[in-house]
Amino acid sequence: MRGLDNAITTIILTGAAVALAIGLSIWVFETSAAASKLSAIKVEPLGAAVGSGWMNLSFIVINDYSTTARIAGVSLGSLTCTFDEPIPVPSNADGIPITINIGSNATVEAITASREYRGNCSGSPTPNYLRGALITANGEEYPFSLS
Repeated sequence: MRGLDNAITTIILTGAAVALAIGLSIWVFETSAAASKLSAIKVEPLGAAVGSGWMNLSFIVINDYSTTARIAGVSLGSLTCTFDEPIPVPSNADGIPITINIGSNATVEAITASREYRGNCSGSPTPNYLRGALITANGEEYPFSLS
């Protein structure tokens, strides 16, 4: 009996290598996608109130990370507010309510069930602009839209 022709062997080995590369790529992308779904902060808007020079924003913040996340600030359009001390959001928590009050004097206050956090704002607030993001201490942004 004769062995396989060199051309046929090359085609079979090339096909196997391509199939292995495709399978490995799919596995890597699925694994990273699953990890990103498991590691996230979710911002669930509760409501907002806007007045002349002030805004009150209410959220439930859920942390699915395996470590405590820290909310360092909030952005609304060209307005960015940072807290003097980040707000801790415990890992795997069911969600903590946070109310953020932005005043006309470039100050921000966040109220949780256990404590108040204060800070300062820069930029210009856009009236009735209720789309923004919570910003973590490591710079990740988690968008929200309030009505």
